[in-house]
Amino acid sequence: MSVMSYQIGPWETFERMDKKYPFLNKFDGLIISGKEKLVKPFVAKYNLAISRFNLIPEETVIIDDKKENIETVNKLRFLTIHLTNPEIITQEINRFI
Repeated sequence: MSVMSYQIGPWETFERMDKKYPFLNKFDGLIISGKEKLVKPFVAKYNLAISRFNLIPEETVIIDDKKENIETVNKLRFLTIHLTNPEIITQEINRFI
């Protein structure tokens, strides 16, 4: 299973977040919207992730709270979790493990 994260917003906002939230350093890699100048749900953002991290969409889980983003990644054949209730995220992830 591959791990990646997306952050909407300016790069400057995210730049120091890893110090406040150390778990961000545990990701294999990050694509930051503001830094890449890409906006969801554009397919280009997900294609960048596929190429940069050598992802196999059918083996990669995308978690997002926005239905339009889930619809976009479904078209690219990613596995998806539409996060509508954060309290059950562990249960949702376990479906793919």
